[in-house]
Amino acid sequence: MMGFPVQNLIVQKRTAKHRAGPLDAPVALYNPDGTPFAGGSDAPAAPAAGSLTPAMLNGYDASTGHGRIPQVRADGTGFDLIDPATLKGQKGDKGDPGAAGAKGATGATGPAGPAGKSVTAIALTADAAGKITGGTVTFSDKTTAAITVTTATA
Repeated sequence: MMGFPVQNLIVQKRTAKHRAGPLDAPVALYNPDGTPFAGGSDAPAAPAAGSLTPAMLNGYDASTGHGRIPQVRADGTGFDLIDPATLKGQKGDKGDPGAAGAKGATGATGPAGPAGKSVTAIALTADAAGKITGGTVTFSDKTTAAITVTTATA
C-alpha cells in the first residue's frame, strides 16, 4: 500500500483574498491523542511559573541552545536549571602516590664560583714568658689578617 508522504501544514487565518480552489487540498487536523484539533483552543498554553517543560526536563534550553540540568536547591525550596559546564563537584580524596619515575638527564654544569684563598703562612707572637698572644696569617693572594688569641678558663 502506498500513501502520501507526511506534510508539514501551517495554519493561517483565511482572508477574503484567498478562496478555496480546485488545487487546495482538504485536510483534517488531529491532536497527538487522536482527538480533533479545534483551532486556537488546543494550542499549548505557556507553562505555569515554576513548572518544567519536556524540553527543560530533557536538559535543553531553547533560549540559549545549550543543555541544562535541574539541580535541587540546598534548602529544598525548588530547583534551578544549571549549565553543566559551570558545575564543580566536591574535591575528592587524595590518591595514592605513583611509582617513582626514571632518573632524568644530568643538567648542564653551572658557572665557576669565585676563586678561594688558602693560608700560606702563620706568624705567632709570644710574650716574655713564652705565652702566645697573637700573630699574623698570610693568604695565597698575599693579603694578611691579624690573629687574636683569647684564653678560656677551664
